Amino acid sequence: MSASPPGVYAVLVGSGMSTVAGIPTGWGVVQDLIRRVARADNVEPEDVGDAPEAWWRRRYGSEPRYDTLLEVLAPTDGARQALLRGYFDPPPTAGSRVTPTVGHRRLAKLVADGLIRVIITTNFDRLIERALDEVGISPQVLWLPEHVASMMPLVHAPATVIKLHGDYAGLQLRNTREELAQYPQPWNTLLAQVFDEYGLLVVGWSADSDVALAQALASAPSRRFPIFWAARGELREAARRLVASRRAIEMTIEDADSLFTDLTDRIDRLRAAAQRRGPVRFRPVVAFPQSSTAQAGWAQLPLLQLRAAVVLAPATGDTVEPIDTPDRARLVRALDDAVLTDRLRSLAARCTPASAAINPAPVVQAPLDGWHVPEDSHQTTLWATYRLGSEQTAGIGAIVNVRMPDPLHGAGVTILVDVAVSVTDPLSFADTAVLLRDAVLAGAVDVSDALGELLPAESAVTRVECHLDAASNDGTGLHRPNSIEQRLAWPWPRPANRPLTTLRVAAEVSGPLSAPDAAHLIERGLRLMVLDAGVLEPDQMIEQIHQALRAV
Repeated sequence: MSASPPGVYAVLVGSGMSTVAGIPTGWGVVQDLIRRVARADNVEPEDVGDAPEAWWRRRYGSEPRYDTLLEVLAPTDGARQALLRGYFDPPPTAGSRVTPTVGHRRLAKLVADGLIRVIITTNFDRLIERALDEVGISPQVLWLPEHVASMMPLVHAPATVIKLHGDYAGLQLRNTREELAQYPQPWNTLLAQVFDEYGLLVVGWSADSDVALAQALASAPSRRFPIFWAARGELREAARRLVASRRAIEMTIEDADSLFTDLTDRIDRLRAAAQRRGPVRFRPVVAFPQSSTAQAGWAQLPLLQLRAAVVLAPATGDTVEPIDTPDRARLVRALDDAVLTDRLRSLAARCTPASAAINPAPVVQAPLDGWHVPEDSHQTTLWATYRLGSEQTAGIGAIVNVRMPDPLHGAGVTILVDVAVSVTDPLSFADTAVLLRDAVLAGAVDVSDALGELLPAESAVTRVECHLDAASNDGTGLHRPNSIEQRLAWPWPRPANRPLTTLRVAAEVSGPLSAPDAAHLIERGLRLMVLDAGVLEPDQMIEQIHQALRAV
């Protein structure tokens, strides 16, 4: 999460966070209300048994609902609110004042720091709002579907708390299977927006009974950012299905308090390190240029190759561990969950593939099922290669190479992320910038985190290179007409006899690289690339890149 732009994450909070504070679950409250009704009707406790809802169904022939139970027990709205307040917000005189937990307060800190903007909850209590108030945040709170029509846009609100099942003081609470099986359309529309535009952290939610919420998450149209699912033990069947279908990253935690404490502490350390980092310094010389022949894993060079090279140091052959089978499993999971992977799949879905060779025959896009080891690649304990897509004869694909230092040669871990774009229409500078940004983060964050146990604790990103290559040969020795001007939406005139085939830039950095850092690096790097190509006024293009990097 710390590598993503500020405010792009939402948190889904289930009853698990409130029960730690001493608040019963919504269903627990229903069961207690039924027992109160039974006592008022002089029914013996043993006749009600351990499943009071079953007694209610036998007695009244319907599902127990909050509104029905409250009507029986309290004649006025004030009395009903007072009754529910005893469960969710008992006054200090009751001797059991409910206060926000450490987890609630650390979550509020993430909101105050600008990292979380939307909180979705199935709880009726006000612990989240109280924790936000403690840090000076006044959120907009939506607890009825009709609130959606008049809400402030999510991006403009300091924070938004969406209480899908209601607020205890509002009395209109959802608890029956029928109510939880289908949401009103405003809720579904809002959830579709949140799940499409924000990453998600799930905490304390089992997904068992909340059918409508589970369906909304399962049917979300895209996944621009990862989903993290935190649970104390083994997930239940409904949650396992959602984790699998959404390719969420499962996290085993002790409790919500420790999760949010660890998360905020890590972010604070990263920010402190970023403040100590010196400025990014761009250099005219690159160390990792594209080869003139197709690398292992590709049969041909793509029409356009985007390369992000990331170096981690200090790291030598004497200080790194060898790559073992569990390390490779972590690496594949990290690549499968990387934002870059989703970006490539989205690009492949909307672009028409073109042959990387001189071949007029129709071509099809190879499926981007998952990262795998290419058959012709060389794998060792110091070298790992993984490919997304096929041999890159057409369409979209990618290769990641990890080179660990050996005792005799060089220092530093090198991660090469190569994106292949062989499509019919030129790639826009906006798409190019976003792809390069995500490729840099795939190397500097996803891959480096996956291999973190193998590296010295002080290792950090020291160098980043970005390359755009439109090779005039297909990597097998055959010439083809090709240039940067053909592969990018190049708006500036150039001499016809001097086609541009490569744009490159290198930068020296120090410390962790966040998404905003990477975006700034790409924006400045692309500016230097086109200036080096003879463009005198790239400002309009840079503004488009700036907007694109801010939007995604």
